[in-house]
Amino acid sequence: DPEIILAQVANTLKNHCSNDNSTTCIQLRAPSLDQMQYTQLAMKLYGICHEAGSQLIWNCPLDWYQIAFADGLHLSINNFNAAKLQHDTRPIPASQWLSMACHNLVELESVQVLADTVLVSPVKTTATHTGSIPLTWAGFKAICDQARIPCYALGGLDISDVEMAIQQGGQGVAGISCFISK
Repeated sequence: DPEIILAQVANTLKNHCSNDNSTTCIQLRAPSLDQMQYTQLAMKLYGICHEAGSQLIWNCPLDWYQIAFADGLHLSINNFNAAKLQHDTRPIPASQWLSMACHNLVELESVQVLADTVLVSPVKTTATHTGSIPLTWAGFKAICDQARIPCYALGGLDISDVEMAIQQGGQGVAGISCFISK
């Protein structure tokens, strides 16, 4: 429900944004919405995020992306493959963040040429991707060791996993349930 998402994001930003000059990024992942619903929600969220001093990253197919209402784009591996991107052509301006999904070393090599950062998953067992085999922290570290761009751990994590992600070579953690404020 877009109205619930708007309220949750506003509340989450209120609870998690700090005055320490770090930037909080909100990634809008709403796969059940169609293009029009997603775009309308993203445009509203863009205002909420900027008012709170945070950035909005769209997580959608490349052809849905609207530069004017986003600070960046995250491409899942399916959306990356569907876009049929050339391995040397960045799909969005260099002034905006581009993150991509990564589940193994082969995907890392494909995406890190274009992306600013990767979300490496699943590190642990997660309720949202029950059929996925977790990488474990050792698998996350193996990907981080080969990466030339920052890596964020994703999948079954909590805020308490930030230190472990950093110890394994990552920048931190990404997630929904560990950050969202109801």
